Amino acid sequence: MERTAEEIAASYQAWLADETVLSSDPFPCAPQETHPPRAYPLFAKIIALSQAQTWDEAKKEWSLDWVRDAPSPMTCLCGHYPIKTICHISNRLTMNDAIVGNCCIHRFEEKHIAIVEALQRVARKPSASFPPTLIEVAFKDGVLDDWERRFYLDIRPKRVLSPKQYDMKLKLNHRVLARYLKQGGERK
Repeated sequence: MERTAEEIAASYQAWLADETVLSSDPFPCAPQETHPPRAYPLFAKIIALSQAQTWDEAKKEWSLDWVRDAPSPMTCLCGHYPIKTICHISNRLTMNDAIVGNCCIHRFEEKHIAIVEALQRVARKPSASFPPTLIEVAFKDGVLDDWERRFYLDIRPKRVLSPKQYDMKLKLNHRVLARYLKQGGERK
């Protein structure tokens, strides 16, 4: 059963209020500069939704599904309010999903923040190029086939494209944006 972003957000807003999820600190001895206090609720809640019992292992289970502007101000799992850009993540082992803000997404993998920024940049300027990291993710997710991946990586550094290359790049940009950057309340 597919849930809309609003349904996911509503269930997590209720879950954020549940103090029992944070009953024990998973990082009692962590230095503050490594794990700032705001990160503790994020870590505890992600671990609770994961099979792994440590942050370093739990974060590997999660992947970025899509990004969109929040329809209204929302609260991140870390407790930060408001978040304006929501990042939907899912756990491949437990099939759980969650919404985090664009600041917390980089706690999972550095490439996620680059992906979020690239999606927003190309949405503003459709002729811009995606980074190789996002092209590889799109290929792995089946958004692009092998020929399209190789084509994009080949033309990416070029400053001047032929009309056919330019049209193909715009088509591929549109397809990647349609998969990862959601508009309104839809979910694909």
